[in-house]
Amino acid sequence: MHEVRFNPLINQWIIVAKHRAVRPWRPEEKQTSFQCPFCPGAPELKHLDKWDVVVLPNKYPALIPNPPSVEQEEFSLYTKREARGIAEVVVETPSHEGDLYTLSLDHAVRVVEAYRSEVLKLSSLDFIEYVAVFRNKGKEIGVSLTHPHSQIYALPFIPPRIKQEIYRI
Repeated sequence: MHEVRFNPLINQWIIVAKHRAVRPWRPEEKQTSFQCPFCPGAPELKHLDKWDVVVLPNKYPALIPNPPSVEQEEFSLYTKREARGIAEVVVETPSHEGDLYTLSLDHAVRVVEAYRSEVLKLSSLDFIEYVAVFRNKGKEIGVSLTHPHSQIYALPFIPPRIKQEIYRI
């Protein structure tokens, strides 16, 4: 289910993506034979010979470019709309260990250049209102895979906090 709902109690749009509950959850903690999807040789990357930064579609996206239509329920507390947008993953290095701050300066610049390129591309789409680049750290915040990566969400709306900051300038 991909859906965006307007919550009148907090006056903002909420992304609902129930299917994300089935994504791999920190498999290295479970002692499985799991292969990291961001390490060289993984099926998601086998089409690439050599890389140092790569942008991939999110395998478990909260937003998709062509979502199914949503039906408004007659007595619903909230308004619904299609979860149209784009969710990408930026794999920052082939190395499973490390972090953005452990990369060389040249490599970190290539990561930032990948962000810039994607933000320019995604923000030019007519259904996109806001593009967010972010990194999560730790399982407490919801990081399901530990391989160094960031995410890019191209949203069909401007988040309220961002809108408030824009109008304060």
